[in-house]
Amino acid sequence: MIALKTRRELELENISLRNQIQILEETVRAIRMGEVDALVVSSTQGEKIFTLQDADYPYRAFLQEMHEGAVTTDERGTILYCNYPFAVMLKKPLEKVIGSNIEDYIAPQEKQVFQGLFQQARQEFCRGEVYLIAKDETQVPVYLSFKPLQIDEITVTCIVVTDLTEQKRNAEIVAAERLANSILEQAGEAIIVCDRSWKIIRANQAAQQLCGKNPLFQQFDTSFPVQCQHCSGDQSIEDCLWVNQSENYHQKQEVFSISSLMQGQSFKGAEALLNREDGVKFNFLLSASPLLNSDKQIIGSVVTLTNITERKKTEDKIAKLVIREQLACAEAEASKNRLSNILESISDAFLAVDTNWCYTYVNQKAAEIFGRKPQDLVGKNIWQEYPAEVRQDLYQACYRALTEQIFIQLEEYYPSSQRWFENRIYPSLEGVSIFLKEITQEKQTEISLQESEENLRLALEASQMGTWDWNILTDHLKWSSRQEELFGITPGTFADNYEAFLAYLHPEDRRRVDQKIVEAKDKKSEYYVEYRVIWSDGSIHWIAAKGKCIYDDKGTAIRMIGTCLDITQRKEAEAVLQQAKSELEIKVAQRTDELSQANTHLHRLINILTATINQQTKIEAQMREAERRWRSLLENVQLLVIGLDKTGKVEYVNPFFLELSGYTQEEILGKEWIANFIPQHQQDNMQKIFGETLAQELRSHYQNQIIIKSQEERIIAWNNTLLRDSQGAIVGTMSIGEDITQRYALEKTKNEFISVVSHELRTPMTSIQGGLNLLKTGLVKLDSEQGKRIIQIVSESSERLVRLVNDILDLERFQSGRITLNKQQVNAVDLLTEATELMQIIAKNTRINLSVSPQSVKLTVDKDRIIQVLTNLLSNAIKFSPPGSTVSMMVEEIKAKDGQNSYVLFKVKDQGRGIPADKIESIFERFQQVDASDSRKQGGTGLGLAICRNIIEQHDGKIWVESTIGKGSIFYIKLPLNSISNLSS
Repeated sequence: MIALKTRRELELENISLRNQIQILEETVRAIRMGEVDALVVSSTQGEKIFTLQDADYPYRAFLQEMHEGAVTTDERGTILYCNYPFAVMLKKPLEKVIGSNIEDYIAPQEKQVFQGLFQQARQEFCRGEVYLIAKDETQVPVYLSFKPLQIDEITVTCIVVTDLTEQKRNAEIVAAERLANSILEQAGEAIIVCDRSWKIIRANQAAQQLCGKNPLFQQFDTSFPVQCQHCSGDQSIEDCLWVNQSENYHQKQEVFSISSLMQGQSFKGAEALLNREDGVKFNFLLSASPLLNSDKQIIGSVVTLTNITERKKTEDKIAKLVIREQLACAEAEASKNRLSNILESISDAFLAVDTNWCYTYVNQKAAEIFGRKPQDLVGKNIWQEYPAEVRQDLYQACYRALTEQIFIQLEEYYPSSQRWFENRIYPSLEGVSIFLKEITQEKQTEISLQESEENLRLALEASQMGTWDWNILTDHLKWSSRQEELFGITPGTFADNYEAFLAYLHPEDRRRVDQKIVEAKDKKSEYYVEYRVIWSDGSIHWIAAKGKCIYDDKGTAIRMIGTCLDITQRKEAEAVLQQAKSELEIKVAQRTDELSQANTHLHRLINILTATINQQTKIEAQMREAERRWRSLLENVQLLVIGLDKTGKVEYVNPFFLELSGYTQEEILGKEWIANFIPQHQQDNMQKIFGETLAQELRSHYQNQIIIKSQEERIIAWNNTLLRDSQGAIVGTMSIGEDITQRYALEKTKNEFISVVSHELRTPMTSIQGGLNLLKTGLVKLDSEQGKRIIQIVSESSERLVRLVNDILDLERFQSGRITLNKQQVNAVDLLTEATELMQIIAKNTRINLSVSPQSVKLTVDKDRIIQVLTNLLSNAIKFSPPGSTVSMMVEEIKAKDGQNSYVLFKVKDQGRGIPADKIESIFERFQQVDASDSRKQGGTGLGLAICRNIIEQHDGKIWVESTIGKGSIFYIKLPLNSISNLSS
């Protein structure tokens, strides 16, 4: 249906065309007369003339449309101009960027590099790579190209900014793939991936070394002819492992079958034997688990083979060693019994304690002392069973003996029983051995002897003790007659000085005695020392000397006095006693050594067995970790991975590809990639790229479309690499892809938006420019009727341009979330009343009747924004309704089933021409109108409904329309009621 124009519209268009013709004629005349310079561009559509006034427009449009950023700065770095792509990189409005300093957007660690490049750019063209800081603090890698320019004696720097984010991301993807392949190839275990028919589709380097050839695309039992260790020698692995022998299945729990594996069961640690064609045999542990796709469907299996040939040899050696150890243990047990007989026959009590302080042996004599049975003590903690009265001293002695590995002898008195015991503690690496001997009688004798010696000492001090007096300042040493007798010299013949005193001492004791004297002087302590003196006849006598210093007022030692006593007899008695003890200790040590050797041998056997068990546990842990890394590698890569053989057939896809495409592995593997999954219009080009790749003319980066299972086309950016076998021959390709469909759609939407906005801006600007040029050249008088009409056209075009800019800014602020709603509680009656009052004059001028049906409901909204939506809907209804018709607006409260308030529903109904079904959804998009001529006729911008939808969605509401062609439309607004109270009408 063709829309007819009114006479008034035709007259206005006629005036506009005449104005353009006059301007063009004036322009041509000026060019011919040489008054202005111009550029004439010829094309199939004819010739187009650009004067100097608009010659730079194509270049400005080019700068705005280019993908790189363009920046012009002065000598201080102030941005004089930049294009829109550069502002997008910084995530800031264009007007905020122009006028700022470019160094403010350089990352701190890159500023020194940028300053060097900026200084160099003043002299010559240069390039460099830095990081920009965007508004959200993210760092953007860019490549800068600097060019100095001289414009009217003013030096400026032009910079082209190229975003390197995509190149960096692609490099990281390639590095991640290389790392994943490196991890797979460096795994110590042989890892084989099979499909449901047990054909090998993936095998790492360890698997190839194990079978001695490349096993890819071969049957598993052909490449790995293995036999189960649990079966007879002539029974193959497929007869035992892969076939479900129901009669033996429940009996052999360590053997698994293909049916149970394909039902989701995993198996680990089945021992098997590999007989290669070259005669080499391997023992290995076989583990298998099902391979799942993204839908948790079993598409094959993963088999891990761990070579345990060396371990089996070691186990055989260990088995032989265990036999020998068992014999040794039997012999040790016999030795232990003999030792036990010895320990039970000795007169001393004996205890053996391990490093955890638990009894390992108690003889009968020791048990009798503690009043317990030996079997009641063995295994118990010694410090929980030992008498508390002597526990602390014995613990310190045992701990020191064990840590320092020294022999310690300790005497302890038991007050509860008034008995004395001698403890002889012998350490070893396994614990301590303690011999207890009751010495109550010897101790009582010793105490009596000490009392007698004390009485004797007191008597000697009264009569037989020598005395001495040393003047330290003059070195005069005075001895009593008894002192001289003690040193074996004639009374009155002593030389009376310190050096003469030292000369009588045994050479081995002189230094020790001198240190004791110096220590007593310096520390102001009592002096006591025992030393030997040599008489003139060569005999040696022991002397016990005591003394103390006398100090002056300044604390200086000026005198030392003391006594001496002959202790030769006591020393001789101590020597005899010590010799007897030493002889006894030697005998005990010999017996203890025999026991220690037997214990050491036993512990050595235990340590060997423990080490063997630990090594086996470590190997099993390494196997589990290798299996986990492999499974994680296959299931967690979030990129599309496709492997093709040399003929272009698919031989590998990862789970992420299956998830994106919707295919199963059975639907893809073995199929022709280009013929089945590439759109027909791109197949020739893709076949060419695949051939060049195999010819090593590698095109590592390209993008194309693929067809997924739902027949939707997705755009993928690929990175290619060649696959080679162990001999270096090319066997296929591996491609890693990223889905850029959404990014491509956003780029297309952006371009369409720019195109529409530029058209909508250019139309009113052309009217304004044409009208003003007519008035400026004087072709139309300002006070004429035509001049006034031109002024009116210019005014209306300016208002339309202002509305368009304001609507675009409002829409961008809403969509970017920079507008904060000022919510308050209002009544729906007030909203309808105010919106109606605002539109009453327009409705009256167009002879439209307004009808309002309010219902009093309170709701919490941004009042101004909701009124903006209602007035916009009323304005559209008035514009597109015929004169004399009625526009209705109503509101009602919709309750939920439980009786509680749920939401409020606004309706705006008109009797206009209606909206076609294919436009119902699109009219809420930017610059979308039912008729393209509506913007000229009605003065709209095509953004009103898009703004309305954003306002309602920010209120968590919904807006939609129902329409019938020729009868009218109803616009609905549904807003939630969070805090509502019904009011009486």
